Amino acid sequence: MPPIAPAVSQQTQRRFLLRLKTELTEATPFRATRLFCTLVAIGLVFQLMPRPNGWTLDHIHKEDGVIFLSDFAHLGWASFFEPYSGYLHLLPRLLTGVGTLLPIEFFGIWVGITTALVKAAVSLVMYPVMTRWLRSARWGAIAAAAPLISPLASQEVLGNYTNLRWYMALVVFFIAWAAQNGWRANMGLALFGLLAGFTEPLTVLVVPLLLARAWLNRGWGRAPAIIALSAIATHFVFFMTPSSRGDVLGVGYLLSHPANTFQGLMLRGPGASLFGSNLSKAAMQLVGSWFWLAGFAVVIVLALLTVVIVRRQRDSVPGLVFSWTLIIWGLVVLSATMSFSTLEALDMGLWYSVGQTSRYALSASEYILPGLIGIASLSVKLRPPMPWRIIGASLGASLLAVLPLATAADFPGDKMNYAGPSWTATVQESRRLCTAGAHEVVVPFTPQGTPVVWTSTLPCAVFLRA
Repeated sequence: MPPIAPAVSQQTQRRFLLRLKTELTEATPFRATRLFCTLVAIGLVFQLMPRPNGWTLDHIHKEDGVIFLSDFAHLGWASFFEPYSGYLHLLPRLLTGVGTLLPIEFFGIWVGITTALVKAAVSLVMYPVMTRWLRSARWGAIAAAAPLISPLASQEVLGNYTNLRWYMALVVFFIAWAAQNGWRANMGLALFGLLAGFTEPLTVLVVPLLLARAWLNRGWGRAPAIIALSAIATHFVFFMTPSSRGDVLGVGYLLSHPANTFQGLMLRGPGASLFGSNLSKAAMQLVGSWFWLAGFAVVIVLALLTVVIVRRQRDSVPGLVFSWTLIIWGLVVLSATMSFSTLEALDMGLWYSVGQTSRYALSASEYILPGLIGIASLSVKLRPPMPWRIIGASLGASLLAVLPLATAADFPGDKMNYAGPSWTATVQESRRLCTAGAHEVVVPFTPQGTPVVWTSTLPCAVFLRA
């Protein structure tokens, strides 16, 4: 008689894999609840409204002008296939090309509005996935709105194409977890996957998840993964070039300095995700690099909540697992981002270093914040007995209460987003010079007064076109 244990073990494995496949492939109907629509509307207003330090819609940010607008002015639609910093930027270049069809004085407004709409579309992709795993349309809507109304959303990433790349990495991750019926929804996801694959190199991290989705799904459900995989592969094989960023740390440095790496991950991961940029920088002026302990404390609280939820509410375990998957994935993406940085940029001895939010902290925040909201939401829904319910609800509510404070602290935005002439004034001065007989003009873009000179020479046809 064969031993029973191995047979039972295999049967248990089959049941687990079948349940996992069902979770990943069963279609989630999209129901646009009133709360989700309200949060997206608030998020759009939040993205577009002026800040105390200025209004991004009247400024052209860094590469938006120096690279995307300048390349289109000189190369036209062929600029879509022009690598910059070693890779393509299809979505920013596509939006730039369409925006130039408008009168040039409206280009800043076009950039701001379309950037906000892209982020809203990312929330739209996230919403059914978060709702499915959290088993709550309300909390799914709140978690999905994080890219629009999170603390770091007011910082360098606000109102520009340059930093849309981070949202493309995020949307591909959620495409790998999404399951929709019908060709319309799946082709919408596939379009996002195509644009993201030709925009952000970090999408390569999602390839294993996309392969799993292509294998588990059937029919139109495979289209988003297959198209995203094709775009990523084509991008890497035919268009990627060696970057001109200079000396970067590389993975080897992170592995050989585990203490510094761990502290950096805690500071720019859960720390900056929950407390935002300005509260983090204020704390670092007081305690220095020891602020990484605040991020570690967030992880400890989430771990305690996990224990409480597993002990008292086992039906919430799938949502718990997915929330932790988001948090861990955010740290993986942050590690990859840090490996392409320099030692000076990641020096935690400088209190303002965490201010490099869009470049370093945001890459983790997009995943960590929805995951944090997911775990906190499961804790506030705990059932009796009362001691466990009170402990879970108190810890979860305490985490969620920090977010409005951090969002308010970061609301003024990054001063560098407004440190330069307004786009309106730039267009007027450029037209004056062109009318006086110039054939091309040197155009300044935001910010000015920095070590990098953000200017570009544009032909007068850009400003004199009717």
